[in-house]
Amino acid sequence: MSRVLQTLDQIARKKQRDVMYITFHKKPESESANAIDSEEFSSFDWQGCASRKEAISFLEEHQIPYQMCFDAQPTGGVLVLAMPYKGQIYIDMPYDQTDELCNKLEGYLENQDGSPKLPDVYLWLYPLEMAMKNAEHDEPGFWDNM
Repeated sequence: MSRVLQTLDQIARKKQRDVMYITFHKKPESESANAIDSEEFSSFDWQGCASRKEAISFLEEHQIPYQMCFDAQPTGGVLVLAMPYKGQIYIDMPYDQTDELCNKLEGYLENQDGSPKLPDVYLWLYPLEMAMKNAEHDEPGFWDNM
C-alpha cells in the first residue's frame, strides 16, 4: 500500500533542529560509489533485514520514538515527488553528546571510528542548515503547481 511519509528535511524544519536517522543498505563495493545510486541499495531487502529489526528493537526497548521517513528532498530545483521507501527511520530525539541515551544509541549503532556495528545499518545526522535550503517547500501552495 502506498504511504505518505515526511522527508528528513521536512522533519528538521518542523523540529527546528538537526535530526538523526538510520538507513539500511549494503556498503558500496568501492569507496567512490554512492550507496544511494548503487544496485545494492535499490535491490536491498530492508523488510527482511535482521539488523533493521535489531535496531528497531533497541529503539523500542529504550523508548526512543521513531517513525518511517524518506531521505531529504534534493536541493537545486529537482523535486522527487514519488520515491520508493527503503526502510529509513527518523529518530525523534535531539542529537546531544551530553545525553546518556543519545550516547547509548550512538554506541549501539556505531564503532568509535563511526563505522556501523550492525551490518547494513547506518546512523546519520542531517543538519537543519541543509534542510533550510528547501524551506520554500513548506510555503502554502508550493505543491499545488507540481
